Amino acid sequence: TVTFNNGSAVNQHNWVLVRAEDKAGVVADGTGAGPANDWIKADDPRVIASTSLLNPGDTAEVRFTAPEPGTNYQFVCTFPGHDASGMFGNFQVSP
Repeated sequence: TVTFNNGSAVNQHNWVLVRAEDKAGVVADGTGAGPANDWIKADDPRVIASTSLLNPGDTAEVRFTAPEPGTNYQFVCTFPGHDASGMFGNFQVSP
C-alpha cells in the first residue's frame, strides 16, 4: 500500500508507478488521455499502479502487488509539465 498526499497548495497531482524505461511514453500518452482520465491513458499495461488526480491537500491510497525486485521503477506525476519539472523519483523493491 502506498499513501500519496498531495502536499501542494495550488496544483493537482497524481502518483503513477512504471518501469523507468516506460516513463516517457506513459507521460506522453497521459497528456493525450486528458484530464477526464486523470492524465493517464486508460488500461495502459505499462502502468503498474496509480492514484487518481488529487486536488491540493487530498490523500489517496493505492494497493498493488510489489513488482519484481532488481528492476528500475519510477513514480511520476503525469499532469502535463510536471514530469519535465522534476516531479518523479525512483522506486525500489527489495527482495
